[in-house]
Amino acid sequence: MALAQLEYRNELHSSLLDFLNWRPIRLRGIGFTVQPTVVAFVDAGRGWLVGQPSGTLEYSSHSFPRFGTFRTDVGLGLDLGIFGIYTAKAVSSAKEPANVFLRVHRRF
Repeated sequence: MALAQLEYRNELHSSLLDFLNWRPIRLRGIGFTVQPTVVAFVDAGRGWLVGQPSGTLEYSSHSFPRFGTFRTDVGLGLDLGIFGIYTAKAVSSAKEPANVFLRVHRRF
């Protein structure tokens, strides 16, 4: 398997969003401050099996799939600390619809 992600993050500073940073919000006794951050990303990757070469799924241990067979997507999101909302669109399969994701926990 081979995976790659490029990500650009930029914290938003705007009087429109200042209401999110008035005070630390408390959740289960743990305080955190919401810091709105815009996120732009590109993902690429592919998985394969190692064994007797067969079609596009199995490769010998000394070979690597062509980069043209990797799947790629681009996306944009808004990270608010404890949750975020993101949308991603496949680039390698143009017919695939965009996906929207809601994350409801810290990333790491």
